[in-house]
Amino acid sequence: MADEVDQYEDVKKIHIERGANGFGFNIKGTTQVGGTMHAVNGRLYPPLQYISHVDQGGSAWEAGLRKNDRILEVNGLDARGAAHADVVKQVIKGGGILDMIVLSVDEKEAERLQRLEEAASNKRQKNQSSRLLEIRDYDTLKDDQGKPFTVYNVYVKGSYRTSKRFSELQKMHYAMKARFRWHKFPAFPGKKLNGLTKSTLSVDDIFKSDEVAEFLKPGDYRPAGVTDDDENDDVSSDEEPAKPAAKPAAAKPAAAKPAAAKPAAAKPAASASTEAKPDKSNEASNASKDDLVLLPNNEVVDLSEATTAGQAIEILADSMGLSDDAKFVFRLFTADDGHSPASRTRPAANAKLTLLEPTATLADVKTHIVVRRWFFSKEHESRLDTDDVAVAWLFHQTRQEIEDGTLFCGPKKRTALDELASQDQQLEYLQMARKLHMYGGWAFKPCTSDHTGEEQTVCATVTADKLILQPLTEDGQPSTNSDDVTLMTWDAISKIKRRDDMIGIKATVSDEPLTFRLTSENAGLLEAALKRAVMENEWQGQDEAESLFFG
Repeated sequence: MADEVDQYEDVKKIHIERGANGFGFNIKGTTQVGGTMHAVNGRLYPPLQYISHVDQGGSAWEAGLRKNDRILEVNGLDARGAAHADVVKQVIKGGGILDMIVLSVDEKEAERLQRLEEAASNKRQKNQSSRLLEIRDYDTLKDDQGKPFTVYNVYVKGSYRTSKRFSELQKMHYAMKARFRWHKFPAFPGKKLNGLTKSTLSVDDIFKSDEVAEFLKPGDYRPAGVTDDDENDDVSSDEEPAKPAAKPAAAKPAAAKPAAAKPAAAKPAASASTEAKPDKSNEASNASKDDLVLLPNNEVVDLSEATTAGQAIEILADSMGLSDDAKFVFRLFTADDGHSPASRTRPAANAKLTLLEPTATLADVKTHIVVRRWFFSKEHESRLDTDDVAVAWLFHQTRQEIEDGTLFCGPKKRTALDELASQDQQLEYLQMARKLHMYGGWAFKPCTSDHTGEEQTVCATVTADKLILQPLTEDGQPSTNSDDVTLMTWDAISKIKRRDDMIGIKATVSDEPLTFRLTSENAGLLEAALKRAVMENEWQGQDEAESLFFG
């Protein structure tokens, strides 16, 4: 912890001696231990208790403690991910002396973290009342020879979906463990029903995978009294899920009519800052927002569902006045945050991004569609400074990344950037932002790597000039120790090849050949980022290629 105090200017030590009115501050935070890690000032931390109030002029105030400070350590005890009660006990345990290490955040960062904490709290409350996928009960059936067997009933979002035998569930469990190796699965329960009745098999994002969707197709086992006409309100109208006779029949949904194809020319749609308001006279055609594309400046355009991702960039360039050079800097991505595009125009900051291939049609996308910068080189990007549309798009995306905490910016520079933004000096804002260490880079969620000879969890970051692999420390933070961090320039990497969620890389490190694997839940985007950075590095050394690329 002392290393962080020396390394980061936003981490500070606080020494407080109890005064006549006590320490003079209040602590607030989660009542649970651990939780989802979030970026705070550009670094990943588990949920942190924070200072909700400081008495001005009190002991804590005089010691330098301020409202919104995040607590990292109390009296020598690591407080990251600790429950509220544990931190309070540690404060009391110190008596009249209190030594703390805290992380200072500004007001905007505090507001962003507050929104994340509220969303996490709401999600926990929702999960307590209804799990996404669970097994509640079972039925005993008979085969053709009259021999009894047991099937377990699978529910999705509280509604019955299908029934499976124990062996089928067990095979799915093994398949999921092999497919999602980075996920920590609970132990599979025994054949007796003791575990299954307690929703042991509940899952979260894994349920969205094609494997699970395929597995949960309507079952072959149907208790007596169930006909092909029985439907469930969470299944599309062309499916025929099995349903035990004892369960009440759900209302049959109205068949949705496909939306008519729209003209190819891009036209503004609903603002990104407000929810799209459907036309009540034609609710069926407005139910799907798959053809809405969110631009970096938060403007939404409406494109034909038959448009490909490659055509979309051309259409947007022609309609918005984007230069030919800028077409190569922006690409279309899908952004999956677990919400339908119809429910909210703007995806969440932590949405999973996937690069859309130029030949992919918008009709095939069931999540948000966004336009994002797909370029790493700051030097090459600066050549677009005369393109007002490109500058506006880059400005808005960069500002949003800083707001979301995905691009770290110190308090002093952030104040200067905010001042430029308030004066609408977009180009000056970009020129200053490009001096940030991680501008234009992509930091991926933790994945596994065997580049050291042993498999370990690392944070992989792709920048314009290198691949950075930082192993996670025991407290879940990316290591900043130079002995632990591996840096590979793009010239040192000779081969990149992906297979499913694994990426094989051949490189030369310290004049020694190295072959290793990265296993990531977003391997597709990571592979694309690696290859894009390598390609840009090749352009860097080819004057002819540069002139062709930028005219």
